[in-house]
Amino acid sequence: LDAPYPDERYKGGPRRFPLMIPATFLNPATAPNRAAWEALQNWNKPTLTLISESLAKRGFPPKDLHDQIPGTAGHPHAIYPDTGFFLIEDKPVELAEKTLEFIDGSPL
Repeated sequence: LDAPYPDERYKGGPRRFPLMIPATFLNPATAPNRAAWEALQNWNKPTLTLISESLAKRGFPPKDLHDQIPGTAGHPHAIYPDTGFFLIEDKPVELAEKTLEFIDGSPL
């Protein structure tokens, strides 16, 4: 929660995010979370991931995500070293270029 929030009042929402991750089947978010993963496991449209290295090291490696989503297969995913959580702020031009290349090269 050390992101650049103007003051303490703005941290209430982010502090609730961990509570939205269902740790047990009793959590009401379990059903929507499972439904989301089921949808992703059937997602075959072209999907590109561009992730900061710091986020990739926090317990959910990108390969695990790619293994769950068929649409990620064969695409030029990238992990950016020396970047923080707000990757778009650290590498805006590179992300825009990679995204446009991906869109131009996708069959959709």
